[in-house]
Amino acid sequence: MKCTSYKYCVCRLDKKYWKSINEELKDRGYKNIKALVPTVKILRKSKNGKNFYDELPLLFSYGFIKMPTEKAFNRQFLIKLKKEIPGILNWLRSTESMHPKKKKKRIDNAEDFDDFSMVATISKKEYKHYKTLSRNNQIFSADDIVNLKIGDYITLRSYPFDGIGAVVNGINLVTKMVTVTIYPENGSLAIQIPIDNVLYSIYQDYDEDKLSCLSNNTIDVNSIPEGYPDEVINQKQY
Repeated sequence: MKCTSYKYCVCRLDKKYWKSINEELKDRGYKNIKALVPTVKILRKSKNGKNFYDELPLLFSYGFIKMPTEKAFNRQFLIKLKKEIPGILNWLRSTESMHPKKKKKRIDNAEDFDDFSMVATISKKEYKHYKTLSRNNQIFSADDIVNLKIGDYITLRSYPFDGIGAVVNGINLVTKMVTVTIYPENGSLAIQIPIDNVLYSIYQDYDEDKLSCLSNNTIDVNSIPEGYPDEVINQKQY
């Protein structure tokens, strides 16, 4: 029996509905298709000694849809899937062409010129790399952590400490907690807070509605370096 080959297709996610993609796929009868979205947890606020986190896609507005290879190369199927699944906004288009030597032409029952383009994909190995980053929640670089030193005067981030000045007293890399003294000049108070309140994360200020790349500019996941994503290039979308 011949084994089915799969592709990891890159899609742009709807910020409101991306978490329900797999549920929608199941309800609509799609088989052998699954959304794979590596995520990170971002501290939003602390209240009554409890920390509240938001779960965001590791690659911001982008994730992967694992599907059989024959489906991944079917333009009409991809368009249909995008229409029926609210969490999928667009497909990232590959810079390569299915038939490089053929010219663009109009075809029947198509929403666009047939330029023989393909959806952008990543390998299974690349996906496992992003999954590992997600599992480790690596939202801070090694340099960020190493450069944080006892005695540093810092400005705290995230509610309810956002904007408050503090002095670093201790750092626990195992628990990812930092001991700081706040209001050091006017009645000091020593507290322990998550490292998220101390180090800046590119995810904290992320707002999809303010991105300048919503129409034609998108992230090429193949160009993202080791660590966490921070480079953007121009691409096209279906």
